[in-house]
Amino acid sequence: MYPTALNVYDASGNKHLDIKHDDDYIHIHSHLNTNFHINSDINIPTKYDGETGFINIAEELKILKNMINSINTSEPEPPEATEFTWSHLGPAVLTGTTVSNKTWWDLDKPLYDGKRLVLTPTFITQLYYEMGDWSDFHIGLKADDWNNTSVSNYSSAPYGYEAGLKLRFYRNASLNAMIFSIMYNGTQQNGFYNVPIGNIGITKGFIEITDNGNRLNFGISDSSSDNASTTSYTNWTGKKYTTFDIQRNFTSKDIIMYWSKAGNYTGVFNTANIAIGASNEVDVP
Repeated sequence: MYPTALNVYDASGNKHLDIKHDDDYIHIHSHLNTNFHINSDINIPTKYDGETGFINIAEELKILKNMINSINTSEPEPPEATEFTWSHLGPAVLTGTTVSNKTWWDLDKPLYDGKRLVLTPTFITQLYYEMGDWSDFHIGLKADDWNNTSVSNYSSAPYGYEAGLKLRFYRNASLNAMIFSIMYNGTQQNGFYNVPIGNIGITKGFIEITDNGNRLNFGISDSSSDNASTTSYTNWTGKKYTTFDIQRNFTSKDIIMYWSKAGNYTGVFNTANIAIGASNEVDVP
């Protein structure tokens, strides 16, 4: 069902045009000969002829009809996610919130430019207890050529991360410790942290997209002087890595995560007790 009319008014509320259309024709009736603005939710590209009071139609009317048809036939957009939640991407089989083989997730809600994803001590501690011995967890931003077949052995870094950057968390069963680092194209940058389980409560990290969308900054730390929500990249004393200006103008990027395990490990990975939500996103400080 098409709308019966689109009315055009000036700033004083005087009707200048009414536009009606059916399946074959668009009908325009002019009322006044003054300048006007469109009083509608539709931004219509038009040209006004001040001498005759007519609109020069041509391509403008074709655009108008296509816009109205699109409004009446397109499906409504689904609402955007308001906070981060785990969403499984495969290829492993998900049973409830548990997997037993290497697989991918994303966080439903993307990371926008000017925003920072905060990995709190609570998140990292919960991750340690749920990821299992001799297993790896990677988190970063999704590259355009990502697909869920980009899997590898637990000790190798999978592909599919924007700019080749990710944070890696590895649970070392022999040391009862979490080893975590910033990885760029499969290589550790600026060393790594080897944190005993008793000290994991002070570890933290972040991933951010700068305001102009041209730089990705990553940071990890085991120092109480760094606050993942408020310490700027410049003032971060822990390990950090930046892409510098890559001129990509990102407005948002999906956040992806990958879990894998050693071949002789028989445990599972359960996301149910790893909390990540609205409090894990802040403006870039």
